[in-house]
Amino acid sequence: MAANVTEWTGRVVDNGGAPVADAAVVVVAGSVPIPELALLSGPDGRFTLRLPPGRFTLRAHGDPGRGETTVDTTALGAEIVIRVG
Repeated sequence: MAANVTEWTGRVVDNGGAPVADAAVVVVAGSVPIPELALLSGPDGRFTLRLPPGRFTLRAHGDPGRGETTVDTTALGAEIVIRVG
C-alpha cells in the first residue's frame, strides 16, 4: 500500500441498522482525482476501501434502496457508515 493511501473500513446498513449484504458501494465524487471505483459489501454489510487523503462522496445501492455519505479521509479513526432505505 502506498504511503499516501489509507485503508478505510465501513458498512452498509438499512434504516434499522441491520447490515445490507451485496450492496454496491461506489465512489461518485472526490476532492482529488481518482479512477472510478466500486465494490460490493460482504454478507455482514462490511467493505474496505483504499483512498488517498481528501474528501469523497460514497453512494451505496442495496436491496432496501439507496444511500449516500461523504467521508473526509484526512480525519482518521471513524468507521464509514452508509444508510440505505
